[in-house]
This record gives sequence, C-alpha cells and structure tokens, in this order.
Amino acid sequence: MKNHRKKWYKPWTWFEDSYIEEDVYEYREYVDLTKIREEFLAPIRFSLEENFNSTKDYAEREKNNLKAYFISEINQLEQLMKSRVQEIKQLASHSNELKERIEENKKKKQWLDNFVARLDSILDI
Repeated sequence: MKNHRKKWYKPWTWFEDSYIEEDVYEYREYVDLTKIREEFLAPIRFSLEENFNSTKDYAEREKNNLKAYFISEINQLEQLMKSRVQEIKQLASHSNELKERIEENKKKKQWLDNFVARLDSILDI
C-alpha cells in the first residue's frame, strides 16, 4: 500500500518508504454447507419427492380409468358389430326369400301369360 504520509514538502518523511506494509484484518463469517442443506434444501427435496409420488399415483389412477373406459368402449363397439352382423344375416336370408318369391312370381307371370295367350286364341275362334 502506498505511504500517504510521505510528501515532498515534508522533509521529515523523505526517508520513509514509499510503500508500507500494513496488516489488514477482515471479519469473515463461515457458513456450514450441511446446515444450509438441511435447513433449506431438505424441505424442498421432501416437497419434490412428495409431488413426484402424488403425480405418479395420479398418472397410475388415470391410466387405470382410461383403460377401463376404452375396454367399455370396445365392448360397446363389439356389441354394435354383433348386432350389425345379425342384421346383415337377416337381410341375406330375406334376400334369399325375395329371390325365391321373384322366381315364383316369374313362374306365375309366365303361367298367366300362357293362360292369357290361350284365352286370346280361344276368343279368336
């Protein structure tokens, strides 16, 4: 540190050193890191662990709820598909009946056409 007492206009200070060593004392306060960790970080860690566990439990419950919901939806879809298949089977059986009726009606029409033709031939005489 520079000697501030030494000046050119003070002849009694000419033989003093330009720089002087002076002991500097400073008050320092040390903090124990483990205490800080225990006092401040432990509650935060506990809170984070608690939040993580509650989030994990919530996700598990929601997974089970979604699973049950989709299973019920799949069951409803399966019932709907079964009813549609049954309707299609009934329509197919009706279709066969309709085909038989059409064939029957064609035969009746042919018989009637023949009958009308014979009747016309009889009336022509």
